[in-house]
Amino acid sequence: MARLSQIWPVLVLLGCGAAGDDGATREAVDSGADGADGAGEVAGEARWEVALEGLVGALLGVTTVGDEVWAVGADAGDGTGAMIVRGRMGGGWERIDARAVDPAGGHLWWVFAPDGGARVWMVGEGGRVLTVAREGGEVARVESGTDATLYGVWGASEEVLWAVGGYVAPRRGPPTIVRLTAAGSEVVALPEGLATEEGTFFKVWGEREDSVLVVGERGLVAHWDGLSWTSARVTGEPRLVTVHGYGHGLVAVGGTSQGVIIEGAGFEAVEIGAVAPLNGVFVEPDGAAWAVGMLGSVMRRDGVGGAWQLVASGVARGDWHAVHVDARGDVWVVGGDLLSRLDRGTLTRFGPVRDDLPRGEVEGLEPLAEEEVEAGPEVVEVVEQDVIEVVEQDVLEVVEQDVVEQDVVEVVEQEVVDEDVVEAVDIVEEVEEVVVPDVSEVTDASDASEGDGDVQTADDGGDVVVAADLEIGEIDYATGIFTALADGDPLGIVHGPQGGVHLEVALRFSCESDALEVAAALEIYVEVDGVVCARYLAPQYPVPVIAAGVCQSYVVPLIFDELDAAPYAGQVGKIEAVVRPPGGTLRRVLKVSLFDTL
Repeated sequence: MARLSQIWPVLVLLGCGAAGDDGATREAVDSGADGADGAGEVAGEARWEVALEGLVGALLGVTTVGDEVWAVGADAGDGTGAMIVRGRMGGGWERIDARAVDPAGGHLWWVFAPDGGARVWMVGEGGRVLTVAREGGEVARVESGTDATLYGVWGASEEVLWAVGGYVAPRRGPPTIVRLTAAGSEVVALPEGLATEEGTFFKVWGEREDSVLVVGERGLVAHWDGLSWTSARVTGEPRLVTVHGYGHGLVAVGGTSQGVIIEGAGFEAVEIGAVAPLNGVFVEPDGAAWAVGMLGSVMRRDGVGGAWQLVASGVARGDWHAVHVDARGDVWVVGGDLLSRLDRGTLTRFGPVRDDLPRGEVEGLEPLAEEEVEAGPEVVEVVEQDVIEVVEQDVLEVVEQDVVEQDVVEVVEQEVVDEDVVEAVDIVEEVEEVVVPDVSEVTDASDASEGDGDVQTADDGGDVVVAADLEIGEIDYATGIFTALADGDPLGIVHGPQGGVHLEVALRFSCESDALEVAAALEIYVEVDGVVCARYLAPQYPVPVIAAGVCQSYVVPLIFDELDAAPYAGQVGKIEAVVRPPGGTLRRVLKVSLFDTL
């Protein structure tokens, strides 16, 4: 395997061309200006808006070509196959049916439209390579010669394309590169040292047919110079999920437990602070760039060498997987729930108001009902607990009911359009109040320890708080019920659909706020044998206020540094959660028994 210094001189040549994402020369386009290919009327400043949401499968890839927007994604297992969605400017959205050529179905991870090509290409599970004719919509399957999951595809033209992928646990195998031509496909012989490597490539991108770059797990980078492939590793071996560039504006993003951005021909790491893992990146002609990732993370830099800043999109709480900037400068972002289920597909756009955008729902596909989208039954009951259960929701109607010898609180979830309303409805004459631990009664911190109910002193000099006032628990996806974990309880290690392993937990604590959300800093660490091996850090996390005095987070992933569950399964994990809402700090330490869910 080559050193980085041996292939970076070749990578610098990527700056010699001026090809865009589709391999075509483009000029920088202001997001508020009409495009050269017939933009609709525009009005006002650029803003975020949801184009599609609540789809049965998460959306994982997005591109534009001509007057069309294409998105692909997960197979929901409902017999309708993978998500393939096309939107036409000035028209509507439609779902492309691929079952005739792909009856078994499977997730599609990426979509690409070569410059000047007649077909849109998409790749996914089981070595799937599908094409859809732009005229007529005919779907075809191309044999790839591999059963590896293909996560990315790119080509300078439709004559030669490259698809990349590999194997993630529990499957084993080497990274995979497939060359696709009109004559057929060929699985590429890997460079020396890679043939015995286990893992996967995630994305491929280039600016010319003789300068192509591939990135993957453990900092793996491969480069095609038109004659042969060479490989190297980035310093620190970060997990690299997507690469894109324009001239000297090369950027790769990824990360395991924390987001990673590396830039330039030298692939230098950039300081971005505590950000969730990043999945997608797009570099514009002027060097401005967008990066998106887990837990709704959106970042932007203004140009080559510029600082990356978090952007508040405010349109969804899901995970983002891909971003694409079209010829008019509009930004298209896709995602859904990417932790384990790959559902709740969402497509959003950032740009000025236009009168020619695709409108309406996806033809041939009914979005999930709101209560299904938000995971959980219409009514959630919690028996023998002085607490309230919550599922991700902006607006709650709380119905309280008195039950003999039990405190039962039912939460009926309801969305109210354009209103922030929480309505309490009494259905009995006497209403039991939600009992919240009284922090004010704590007056002595001399006996601080890690047990339940112990007094903790805030590290930042803030208020003294009670450990029992912060609960670490799980939310059942089927019912939406929060269950607090106790010392010694089992906690499953979840395998992500794109590799990697993580734990899924939620936090609940008392709070005093009239708002629907409380902004709190979250720090959650997992130790095994005294070594921190998983974490979740969020400097500003919007924690929903689910009832008077009660806050509860959404499910958050504690992502392990290693990509396999083997080092952790059967071990005791020590979880330390620190929450810093306005006015104080809460801390809780819990020991759980880790097991592999596979």
